[in-house]
Amino acid sequence: SQRVISSSAGLFPLLRHWLSDNELISRLVRIGTYEHNSDFSKYLNSISDVRVIWGGDRTVNSMKTYSTNPMCVDLCFPNRVSYAMVDIEILKAKSSKNVQHVANLFAKDIVLFNQRACSSPLYIFVKGMDIDGSAEALNELLTQVNEAIPKAADSDHYGLEHLRAASEAALITDCTVYFSGRNLLCLDLDSHTLDAYPEIFTSGIVGLVRVNSYRCMQKLIASNGQTLTDITWDTRNRGWHLDMLKHTPITRVVPPGQAVTMDSIWDGFDVIRAISKTVTIY
Repeated sequence: SQRVISSSAGLFPLLRHWLSDNELISRLVRIGTYEHNSDFSKYLNSISDVRVIWGGDRTVNSMKTYSTNPMCVDLCFPNRVSYAMVDIEILKAKSSKNVQHVANLFAKDIVLFNQRACSSPLYIFVKGMDIDGSAEALNELLTQVNEAIPKAADSDHYGLEHLRAASEAALITDCTVYFSGRNLLCLDLDSHTLDAYPEIFTSGIVGLVRVNSYRCMQKLIASNGQTLTDITWDTRNRGWHLDMLKHTPITRVVPPGQAVTMDSIWDGFDVIRAISKTVTIY
């Protein structure tokens, strides 16, 4: 790829330093990048025993056009969509200090990778908007998230990025605005508009979807759903979390602040095990 991402540019020197301290691994591992070159890509694919294809549907489909060794193992990561949820009843029981803490954590989920990671929350399901005082409780949370975003982004330019994205969104959609701040914009969506404008959710723009029950929320999860961030994380929801994993494509239910925290288990796959060969001797 010709694109240079700041995070990866800083990561490569760290990886090379780590490899230099591990003689065995350094002899086995090589890390490199190259500009777009179809002939070189063709060659690399032809000699690969394992391919981890990361980058969405377009990248997966493009890589599958190359001829590979018949024994080559592919682990593909196509487009995914992720969500967050708020239970108003649990939110109202939290202290103002606790709400601020939760908002600080969720702000990180929004700003990291600018909502372009497959696990970044694009939509927030809100359960319990019919409860007295629900609007006040939700507005307090969103206000705190709005104020926490610049600090989480560690950038003076995030407000400008948000303004640009919000302006572009206004040209594309006529959805009602539920909450509007300097760094956060929540659009009021329903089951009919939920998937209508996926391209606009970036730089602090999220869709807010009201649901009457957890079961209703399950029905709105897309077939390529991946992560659900439970903003009002509570042990009382453990049973429902398991039910969500059982009846929807969701493979991760996490507390706020953990949406883009990666592990060796991803998209429901044990990545190391999936690309490793097991040799058996009887």
